[in-house]
Amino acid sequence: MRICVAALFLQDHLGGIGVYTRELVRHLLPLDGDLEIDILTHAGIASGFGFDDPRVRIIALWPRKRWIKLIYWHFIFPFRARKYELVHAVGNMGFLWGKTAQVITIHDAYEKVSPDRFSWLKRSMMGFAINRSGKKARAIIAVSRNTAGDVRKFYPALAGKVSVIYSGGRFSGQGAPMPFASRRHFLFVGTLEPGKRLLDALRALALLRAAPDAKLIVVGAKGWRQNGIAGQIQTLGLDGRVEFKNYVGDPELESLYRGSLALLQLSSYEGFGLPVIEAMACGCPVIAARNSGLIEAGGDAAAFIETGDILQISAAMARLAADEQYSERLIALGRRQAARFDWAATAKATWDIYKRVT
Repeated sequence: MRICVAALFLQDHLGGIGVYTRELVRHLLPLDGDLEIDILTHAGIASGFGFDDPRVRIIALWPRKRWIKLIYWHFIFPFRARKYELVHAVGNMGFLWGKTAQVITIHDAYEKVSPDRFSWLKRSMMGFAINRSGKKARAIIAVSRNTAGDVRKFYPALAGKVSVIYSGGRFSGQGAPMPFASRRHFLFVGTLEPGKRLLDALRALALLRAAPDAKLIVVGAKGWRQNGIAGQIQTLGLDGRVEFKNYVGDPELESLYRGSLALLQLSSYEGFGLPVIEAMACGCPVIAARNSGLIEAGGDAAAFIETGDILQISAAMARLAADEQYSERLIALGRRQAARFDWAATAKATWDIYKRVT
């Protein structure tokens, strides 16, 4: 079988959908020795996939502007897609016309749940493309029950095509976390935009008295509406206690997880919340907002807080900074929770869908 895994609309780093693409392809390859996979992406990220298997070919487009990629995807690629038995579009929407079989993975429904993130025009275009391409798709994969529910609610015409297949985590969970006494920072992972609620983390850190020297390390590419963060850090008296690392590679991220007092996953909405299970696999406790896909990711292993409750966040941080026994209990529960999410199982369930629709 020759297929195309389409990840054309990534940023210039892998991020969540990029990791999904890489790990899915990596775990699909052992399932069929005759499988050939083309990954359609753009030149800014092509080298990040790191495949040396001759059965995987990276097709990298040079144009970086989104509108050019949209024209290519919807109006040129359908002609070129005829050479494939299947196209798997991993970024929420497939192409709008053409006869090649499509499977679409939908990670979230931000355009419906958080419409303020987008202009009216962009939101309308996204909704149209998801609905129209979803109707043409032979199957739709949702990465959580929460996302599947959002698809059924906001795109009812697609409801009958949706299957839930959880993603895995990219870290093995074999290594040990740093000793409790050596952990001195909290961790925040995600694109910096209002929905991730970084300001909540900063305000909670400012209230933290149990560990007055604890730092917050922020890992994530700059998004939008974050120009006032530097001023807020100064106003809250956090100078020297917040470190921004932008995007980091897997080895450094794994090390940061293992050395953290806790991951702060405080988002208003997540389709699933991959950092939650990645942190747990690395022996990092998790403080998570009780909403959306984070509830599924955290299971019984996260310290849940109500979304936006600064006092609850700070109290959870204080307990994890001071109570080693509680921290170790969450670490043990977290490792068990993370083990439920396995890329080999993800690939097998996805492969079963491929075979069913081709």
